[in-house]
Amino acid sequence: MTPVIEQIVHKENGLSYPSGLAYDQEDHVLYIVDMRGKRVRQLDLDRKSLWTIRDERGVIAFPLAITLYKEGLLVTDTKKKAILQYTKLGWRQFEIDTGNERPLQFPGSIAADESGNVYVADFTTDRICRIDGNTRKLTVLRDIRCHQPYGIFVRHQTLYVTDTGNKRILQYDLRMRTLFPYCEGISSIAVAVHPNGRIYVSENRKLYQFDPRSKSLSLLLDASTWKQFSYPKLCHIGSLCIQNEADLIFTDTIKNTVYRLSLQQ
Repeated sequence: MTPVIEQIVHKENGLSYPSGLAYDQEDHVLYIVDMRGKRVRQLDLDRKSLWTIRDERGVIAFPLAITLYKEGLLVTDTKKKAILQYTKLGWRQFEIDTGNERPLQFPGSIAADESGNVYVADFTTDRICRIDGNTRKLTVLRDIRCHQPYGIFVRHQTLYVTDTGNKRILQYDLRMRTLFPYCEGISSIAVAVHPNGRIYVSENRKLYQFDPRSKSLSLLLDASTWKQFSYPKLCHIGSLCIQNEADLIFTDTIKNTVYRLSLQQ
């Protein structure tokens, strides 16, 4: 498998610590969380145009991760310890009924399923939280025992979590409430799952592909293979998203760049 890398957003585009990605396949639009810029950027991959989503009321404080949600977006904000929602009406805080549960302390990665339920990794409290799409009630998925979970992804009623503190990936069946650990020994950061079921996971300067059927783990990128490209030094693969059947998009948060990786058999 030969990696082909294309730089699609450059440092000169003004990114400052791009920490989150989400891709809208219908509109061919990539959303990028520009953490230190305190904004969300929008890249039209067909027109190659990049612009900022307006935040006229200054709702965004310190954004981290992002997911598509219904007719808009959800973004985690670590300074506000909250989730922010963007719709055609603009930005506002996503209301959550915490009930007897502790409120979010450090909301990291975020994902949403087909029913509108939201999943968020609360990094400093070692929790994976579920927010009901109808009632907005927060519950803690206590079957998922983890330490410093960072990345999260949901697909077909299966939740994938980077159990960063324990150096592994967790796969959780939301229906059966069964938990499977994978990729032990990897200091995982971000995770994304391909339509064929293959799991992509990043470390600082490494990118892996894991096939849960064969239990095979393949190294796609590291500092050594990166040297064949004429790009800035690879420093920190902080976020991943699947663009289509053949392409994976990732950020180097330290170098303020976004890349597309195409896998050719």
